Amino acid sequence: MVRIAAAVVTLAAVVASGCMGSLALRSTRLDYNQSYSLTSDQEILLNIVRLRYAESPNFMDLPAITSQIEAASTGRGDSTVIPGLGTWGGLFTMRDAPTLSYTPRAGYNVSSTLFRTLSAETMIDLSPGGNTEIFLRAFVDTINGVRNSPLATSPIGKVLESNEAYNYGIEGFMELQRRGGVGLRLAKLERETPGSTEESKVTGADLVTAAGKDLVFRKEGERVALMQQESVIVMVIKPEELGSPELADVVNTFRLRPGRSVYRLLSAEKNRIDLRAVDNGPGPAEGTISPDGIEILPMPAAADPAAQTRSSADDREGASDVVYDSETEITINVRSGYQIMSFLSKGVDVPRRHLESGVAPSFCGLDGRPFDPRQLTRGLFHVHVQKHRPWNTTLAVHYRHHWFYIAEEDAKSRAVVNLLEMILGLQLQEKSQGPVLTLPVN
Repeated sequence: MVRIAAAVVTLAAVVASGCMGSLALRSTRLDYNQSYSLTSDQEILLNIVRLRYAESPNFMDLPAITSQIEAASTGRGDSTVIPGLGTWGGLFTMRDAPTLSYTPRAGYNVSSTLFRTLSAETMIDLSPGGNTEIFLRAFVDTINGVRNSPLATSPIGKVLESNEAYNYGIEGFMELQRRGGVGLRLAKLERETPGSTEESKVTGADLVTAAGKDLVFRKEGERVALMQQESVIVMVIKPEELGSPELADVVNTFRLRPGRSVYRLLSAEKNRIDLRAVDNGPGPAEGTISPDGIEILPMPAAADPAAQTRSSADDREGASDVVYDSETEITINVRSGYQIMSFLSKGVDVPRRHLESGVAPSFCGLDGRPFDPRQLTRGLFHVHVQKHRPWNTTLAVHYRHHWFYIAEEDAKSRAVVNLLEMILGLQLQEKSQGPVLTLPVN
């Protein structure tokens, strides 16, 4: 009985000293962290499964969790009299009453996270440990015109194309990257801008103004050139790898000029087209107006053939008719979040009766024959399906009376979900302006 009384005294002292907050923090924070992380992954997986059924993805953000810890002690009529301690007794209770604030993602937040395309620079920022396989296989549409099945980025498209040629080139690049033969670096590129002058005419105010506009002065002989600095991402190849078969595969697949050790990576939207160029062949001249009143711009003139290259295997699968300036640049067309999820949805297993009934769309290839979409994400991302809840994995969602899940041993598929969640979070730049739904939880 004395031990019971001592425990009550100790508990009362803890409450009175204000240490309950510390106890509550230790007992709730990690639990909330694990629950938030798991449900975020499940939400990504659920939206990918929805897109496999050609349905719209939806996100419910949780910007705030307010946890209120309530502790109370009440006396009882049957208190016990303990010699030397007086009368002790009562009931101690502690209650966690969290308030969850849900914000449906809508409007600007949807467009910024799902429909805004990424840039090539994202690859060096988000690739864990320098491993770019997930980014190149899931987040990129084309590299120098070689197609990573861009038709698969639409949930309602019926025709799909193979990405074997694209993946073949990526495998060669990944082998080089695994042994340290190739790397991605940030570099500074300087371009001369109008404003060159004599050195004696450059004042301190000019230097301050130039620095505020990311401009620098460079002395060239007796004149000073005004240079615009630009951060660029480059692919650097070690000299000992220039004759390797893996690099030859990359060069041939993506139409690069062999023998170079540095290539600049450029987002497709940054391509510069000179609309003032005059077409050398037959066609409308600059400023010609068509019968419907639309101005027809001339095709850009062909650049110096020495600065342009084409692979000898132009008729291979995944090739394009576009000629790229691959002397120094690798042009990458990166997908948006919506396109990424649509592409990944092709790796979702679907019950046969859902395909036969048309609930889930089926696909055909360019030749009109049935096409299994799961081959596009093989070795990268795979979602299983079964009727009953899987007990050997935590990443599972219930949808259309079936359980869709990622196998516990499939670390790469889980990494794809985690990286996609990270990118969508970075794309979300402003708080949602939609209604906030607050639910007190008993």
